[in-house]
Amino acid sequence: MATVFWDMHGVLLLRFTPPHETVNSAPYQVTLKELKIAVHRKRPQMSDKRVLLLHDNARPHIAHATMNILEQWGWEILQYPPYNPDLAPSDFHLFPNMKKHLRAKRFKPLDDVKLEVQTWLRGQDSTFYGQGFEKWISRLDKCINREGDYVEK
Repeated sequence: MATVFWDMHGVLLLRFTPPHETVNSAPYQVTLKELKIAVHRKRPQMSDKRVLLLHDNARPHIAHATMNILEQWGWEILQYPPYNPDLAPSDFHLFPNMKKHLRAKRFKPLDDVKLEVQTWLRGQDSTFYGQGFEKWISRLDKCINREGDYVEK
């Protein structure tokens, strides 16, 4: 499984979960610590600003220990409705485009897949990532204006 944190400028962190590893609050907190380091390294201008994090309401994301660490850092979690792939930028923008790129390719070792995913993500320019956020804002606006009665076609 690949976990990707990205913003309007590109990928901040890509982490591959080892096969058969259970993702619960503890490994997710490790990932968040890696993300914090990546934000400071890749976006130093954000060091003294508020970080807004959009993640769904999966158990590792809403566990008390996870929420406590984010609160300690002063990171704000954007309110997210119950899971809706129409409103998750990775689900409607990032992963579908990545799947198109990977379609019909054959990989033997797992490391080849990881390398291809990393290469593809790095090969996208900032306009690609910016478009994902623009689509997200448009979809959120539709959802709000339709009082939650929303499905993207």
